[in-house]
Amino acid sequence: MDDIKVKVITLLQKTQLSPDERLWLLDYIENSDTEELRSLLKMKFDSEHRFFVRKSHPEASEILKTIHQKLNFEEQQSLPIAPILLWKKKLAIAASIIGFALAGTYFLVKYNANLAAKSGNYTANSLANIRPGKNMAFLTLGNGSTISLNNAKNGSIAQQGNASVIKKNGKLSYKSLTVAADTAVVYNSLSTPRGAQYQVELPDGTHVWLNAASTLRYPTAFNGKQRVVEVSGEAYFEVAKNKEKPFIVKVDSSQIRVLGTHFNVMAYADEQSVRTSLFEGSVKFTHNNQTSLLKPGEQSQLTKGGKLSVVNDIDLDNEIAWKNGLFHFENANIETVMRQLSRWYDIDVDFKGKKTDELFFVEMPENSNLADVLKVLEITGHIKFQMEGRRLTIMP
Repeated sequence: MDDIKVKVITLLQKTQLSPDERLWLLDYIENSDTEELRSLLKMKFDSEHRFFVRKSHPEASEILKTIHQKLNFEEQQSLPIAPILLWKKKLAIAASIIGFALAGTYFLVKYNANLAAKSGNYTANSLANIRPGKNMAFLTLGNGSTISLNNAKNGSIAQQGNASVIKKNGKLSYKSLTVAADTAVVYNSLSTPRGAQYQVELPDGTHVWLNAASTLRYPTAFNGKQRVVEVSGEAYFEVAKNKEKPFIVKVDSSQIRVLGTHFNVMAYADEQSVRTSLFEGSVKFTHNNQTSLLKPGEQSQLTKGGKLSVVNDIDLDNEIAWKNGLFHFENANIETVMRQLSRWYDIDVDFKGKKTDELFFVEMPENSNLADVLKVLEITGHIKFQMEGRRLTIMP
């Protein structure tokens, strides 16, 4: 065994690590080849947890928790905020990779082309034409007419009320015009189909990213005492600050009220809850007589049954991965994974036989071809796929 492997095992055996030791170990875990790391960690832990792969999910979680505690850095409160956040991200990556190496109930794949090629268990010519999503949307004007932004040229594409609608380099924006004061406010809707995303800068300077199969309805000028928009699907907002005009996002019968902040709203009809994740500032989420006040790092969850709750210390990277061009599944079941893939690749998904109860840790670029994504998922050995047209069938 070479010196580096000896060092890794020695550090994992220690009850406490110095800051330098933590940094070295986390860097090794984050950057090492997955197969090499898996082999190394199995060598270390097989003797202690011989039947680990047959243990239940809670037992596996407890072992991962113990490993995580070995890399704990909470006592380093003197570190600046940025390094602390970096440490947290590294810890999450470390725990995920260790989980993939040790537990049959966890899988992490840090995607690269070579890894996808290693599978070799799944090939299908029918996947050749199924490409990842792209930058595309449809703009519905106040008169009901629709413009395909995929085909529209850069420049002014319409005049709506007291604003000119401008497309430039895959982004929509609004420029105020000098018009009569009594010009009526016009509403526009920006919609992305499955397999597409788009960006828009609203008249007040608020920047919105729309995920696949989503719609944003908004006025072409915010003339009242409030700035009100409506959203379905998923959108990330960077709201322009204006203390005199609160910004309100309506989601069905709920609303999110802010002054200026960054947050993500996930409100797909086929998901189990409406999730609002706060990145910066503060928001108030209201549904009927229930209200939640969020701080950065918190998420409100409204279930189909109308129950509102708040979750602390969420993984913000996970919630915003789509905006940053990534699939990021952490502790996700196969149904959760497939709902997102169906929206991004514009495919229909069926399940045949018993659904796997495996939980996935997967991170891949969203510009990956569907064939590569399926190869990575099939590495687990517990699921297989069959493709006919744009219908994907998942089998045990």
